[in-house]
Amino acid sequence: LVDAAEFEQLQEAVRRPLLHAIRINTLKTTVDDARRNWPQWYGWRVQPVPFCDAGWQVTGKSIAHTLEHKMGHYYIQDAASMLPAEMFGFEQDAPLVLDMAAAPGGKATHLVCKTGDRGLLIANDATGRRIPPLRDKLRDWGAINTAITNYPGERFGEWFPDTFDKVLLDAPCSGESLRTAERRKMQPVSAKERQALHRRQLALLVSAFQSLKPG
Repeated sequence: LVDAAEFEQLQEAVRRPLLHAIRINTLKTTVDDARRNWPQWYGWRVQPVPFCDAGWQVTGKSIAHTLEHKMGHYYIQDAASMLPAEMFGFEQDAPLVLDMAAAPGGKATHLVCKTGDRGLLIANDATGRRIPPLRDKLRDWGAINTAITNYPGERFGEWFPDTFDKVLLDAPCSGESLRTAERRKMQPVSAKERQALHRRQLALLVSAFQSLKPG
């Protein structure tokens, strides 16, 4: 899929240590205020995430143990995970948005900021044990115009056809071939598991398209 020079660039990128990244909660503070204060307070060195105005890559002291993090002023998130919500444009003043597989809440909180917490965001996840952390994260974020649901994402296309202005689907995956990290370890996946997951991913994608308004 890539030429030799691009493949070498890809290998070099994979060899580099991952930088920690945060996304600022623009419901609670501004990027300018955060940039003026947080690096000085916590000894951080920051650089912007090129495709996310509220995203920083951070080196220095821990980003997980600050008062601002506890109060929901920023979300700790890989820079790559900021890209999906950034691909949405919101032309409507009060859009109806579905995050079909929302837990643990990173992309849902991002969508809330992108809409200015206007309209309504349906934050759904099919796994019941993941609902409490999702609810806590949206509460701490200060999101108001949200509703949390616990249904199979495959059903939304049937239940709510041609309904949503925007749909975000971060489809569940096996983690196979992803870069390992402290919170994500590689594990073997059988052919049977891979096939079952593929069928589910396809059903979720079809459901997402069906639930989206035409055009």
